[in-house]
Amino acid sequence: MHIAVRSAVDRLMYEQAVTIHLLRLAPPDAWQRPVPARGTTVAALVGQLAAEEEALAAWLGNGMPAERPSAPAQPGGLATLDATVERLRAALRSAFAAAGQLRETLPDGPLPDLWQRAALFTRARDALLEALPEAADDALVVRWKKAPEPPAAPPLAGAPSDAVAPGG
Repeated sequence: MHIAVRSAVDRLMYEQAVTIHLLRLAPPDAWQRPVPARGTTVAALVGQLAAEEEALAAWLGNGMPAERPSAPAQPGGLATLDATVERLRAALRSAFAAAGQLRETLPDGPLPDLWQRAALFTRARDALLEALPEAADDALVVRWKKAPEPPAAPPLAGAPSDAVAPGG
């Protein structure tokens, strides 16, 4: 897998894991809490994150074309926390599998887009933390809050692939 793609997928895995951890820390009634910054509920916001992650996996599976589909708007809020967490995990598995099938030589054009799309949980971080304040002091969440916004382009976009040539 190209190192720039791997760094984006690694970021997605980390952020999704912290988001799921954050959701698991919240009390059962938190799922229907409002998220004032987004004008929605925690359930609907997490449902939208899952839809965005599914769209990312589909985009990777199509070879990262210049024209990328956006995530469909989710009516959200009806699924359970467990069902939505499983949906997030399935989308991540799909994204990782699709990323592994990409060519080793990638055009530079889609890499910044991939990097920004992989930071989808960072963009929702403040809104989720506002709605779930009881999780704010958790050590993992505190570390996540300190993470900077992602740069506009992947840090290793010009790096060579780390793939091993057949027989190498």
